[in-house]
Amino acid sequence: MKERTHSAHATPTQRTSPDHGKTALNISDPDDFGLGLLCIHALDGHLLSVSPAGAKVLGYKPEEMVGRRMQDFLHPDVRDQLPAYLDKVQKDGTASGLIRVLTKSGEERILAYSNISRQEPGKAAYVLGHAADITDLKKAEQQLRTAEQRYRHLLQCSSDVVTIAQPNGSIQFISPAVQGVLGYSPRDVVGRNIFDYVHPDDVLIAQETFAAALQTAGYASSIEVRVRKHDGDYTPFDIVANNLLAIPAVAGIVITAKDLSGRKVAEREFEKEKEELKTRDRQRAAELASINQKLIAEINEREQTENALRESQSLLQAALESTADGILVVDLQGKIVTTNGRFAGMWNIPEDVLRERRDEQALTFVVDQLKSPGQFMSKVNALYANPSESSYDVLEFKDGRVFERYSQPQTIGERVVGRVWSFRDVTEHRQLEDYLRQAQKMEAIGRLAGGIAHDFNNLLMVIMGNCEELKSSNDIAKIRHSTEEILAAALRAASLTKQLLAFSRRQVMAPQLLDVNLTLGDLSKMLRRLIGEDIELLIRSSESPAYVSTDPAQLDQVIVNLVANARDAMPKGGRLTLQVQIRELGEAHTRGTASVPPGNYVVIKVSDTGTGMTRETLSRMFEPFFTTKELGRGTGLGLATAYGVVRQSNGYILVQSAIGEGTTFEIYLPRVNAASSITVAPNPPSGSCRGSETILLVEDQESLRLLMKSFLEQQGYTVLSAGSGMEALSIVDRCSLPIHVLVTDVVMPDIRGTELAERLLTCRPNAQVIYISGYSDEEINDSAVAFLQKPFHMQELGAKIRQILNEGHASAA
Repeated sequence: MKERTHSAHATPTQRTSPDHGKTALNISDPDDFGLGLLCIHALDGHLLSVSPAGAKVLGYKPEEMVGRRMQDFLHPDVRDQLPAYLDKVQKDGTASGLIRVLTKSGEERILAYSNISRQEPGKAAYVLGHAADITDLKKAEQQLRTAEQRYRHLLQCSSDVVTIAQPNGSIQFISPAVQGVLGYSPRDVVGRNIFDYVHPDDVLIAQETFAAALQTAGYASSIEVRVRKHDGDYTPFDIVANNLLAIPAVAGIVITAKDLSGRKVAEREFEKEKEELKTRDRQRAAELASINQKLIAEINEREQTENALRESQSLLQAALESTADGILVVDLQGKIVTTNGRFAGMWNIPEDVLRERRDEQALTFVVDQLKSPGQFMSKVNALYANPSESSYDVLEFKDGRVFERYSQPQTIGERVVGRVWSFRDVTEHRQLEDYLRQAQKMEAIGRLAGGIAHDFNNLLMVIMGNCEELKSSNDIAKIRHSTEEILAAALRAASLTKQLLAFSRRQVMAPQLLDVNLTLGDLSKMLRRLIGEDIELLIRSSESPAYVSTDPAQLDQVIVNLVANARDAMPKGGRLTLQVQIRELGEAHTRGTASVPPGNYVVIKVSDTGTGMTRETLSRMFEPFFTTKELGRGTGLGLATAYGVVRQSNGYILVQSAIGEGTTFEIYLPRVNAASSITVAPNPPSGSCRGSETILLVEDQESLRLLMKSFLEQQGYTVLSAGSGMEALSIVDRCSLPIHVLVTDVVMPDIRGTELAERLLTCRPNAQVIYISGYSDEEINDSAVAFLQKPFHMQELGAKIRQILNEGHASAA
């Protein structure tokens, strides 16, 4: 090596301290050591020499550092440690460790140092120091630890049970959710075979699915099996198997189990991060290659830690992508931390929007899809304002989709660092429930068809017989009697029709105040036809009125459902008892697992002498779609619907049954002490209906149209009649008289009555409108218009016309 003279290259400080210069160390330049970050300092901490690479790390030139104190370059928090270091290096002759320094620009860096004290004959003692910059390595370690904590928290928060199984079925790993869902401790399950927990009847399909997954990498299949809980009972699960044997960090079959009682974070991002980590690792390894054996051992240990963290992160990522729910994780600053592939697909969010990682931008994109965007954002803002709050709600989309939304705070230790959002698509489930609920109603109507036809035939016989009497008799008394009988039969037929319409209606009806005694009385004839002649029906009313607030049609449906079930339980006949009681409960009344809190109730008891139910049937009878009947005989929604209606009315339903001892249902509805507010249907008006105005009458049924026309003309009105909407418009075009009232049927062959009214009012804006229809009033969208439900008394028609004409005259005045 070529020698350099001391005088030619020494700085002024070096010249004043010849005993500690480079010549004194017998080296031509500190860089010759190959370590890069070198310095020489006196035992009192003054710098005597600094290598160019070492000075560059701190942003200085060597001549700017030589002669200054070492504490000038240390972080303020560690400057008080310098005396202890100088003492150690003097006593032990060596010192090593990590130290925080500040660059010339004020940036903090971390150096790993290994220093040695030297004493040469005839010269002052000095310290030879060499170090490596490991700041970026420390930052990488912290990032890996944070990522590991984040994904472990996601796995712990998930309600799904995630299992990793070996090819032989042995459980290698199971998520903590198994404790809450199945009652097992994870340590009790690991090592057992997955098929030990599958119902014997489901083992074959589970084994076939598992075998198929073993054959194909990435294979995913969803099946439903029953899994044994810790208490021995079985519960249904949706099982998804993913073959991840090829992923070293997993090396198994990942099985996600979702309790039916409720994709990977972009691999390219992960692979990119992994390659960046590897690149940084290679760079750091090259920079630290010349450090002593102690530093090399420390780096190896850190590399092992990184590998373990990376394997843990891969395991948690695979579990996250295996769930069927959409997952979104946001930090406290509104930055999207991570999502799974299912989330983007559910919300139809473009990849470039998610790439921005801004929650605000994603929210702006999705709110237009919702029916109630204001309510959606109100919940989001409330949760962001209260980071520790949890939440559950249901989201309805404009296109008909329905999502369940769950939200939990994300914590590290006891510190909240963000929020986890989970979305589950329940659209098909909600639609299926709605369709089957209506199907169950129609099934009950089908059962009633025979009885209703029988009732109508009897009524028709009464009407036909009395009409024959009218034709052949001249006796005024007999004519009056026959007429009254015909009218009574028609009223009974109208009552049957209205009851059937209310029972079959799809829409939810508003609660009303009603006496349950009267409800059972009105239903008695229908129920007798429903149960048949071989079953005795007893109805016992309470001594005093039993008022409740509920939907009359829904209550009718509940009673008919219970009676239909009782009939099916007595195939050889028996006795069915319906009883109304008023009961004051001073303390909770419990039967089985159900309980009724204290209060004043109206109790409806439905008791039969049928076959009774097993304990297993009792435990599941209110489950939707559960039925003990053979295929085609029941939907499994009758009792589930009854339970829902009772609970919506703030009531309770209890059951007592045993094999061979029959069944008793008790419905508890809160009693209402407001009999005075009951609205009694008025009798047909008897006042004067006469008038002289012009009426346009539109009805497609000719005999009914002629009857109404005759009645109105008898009252003094001028009547223009038409059999269709188009005929009525033609009459309006030709008529020069003012038209005061339009009386029109709603449903007609050519155009609807509502459209006819709109077209008439464009040219006759002062005309009043009365709709008549045999359908329910839900056919009329505007609740403010006048409406008469068929059948009605002619006197009611006259009174309604007179009423709206008088109101029109009063408003004009």
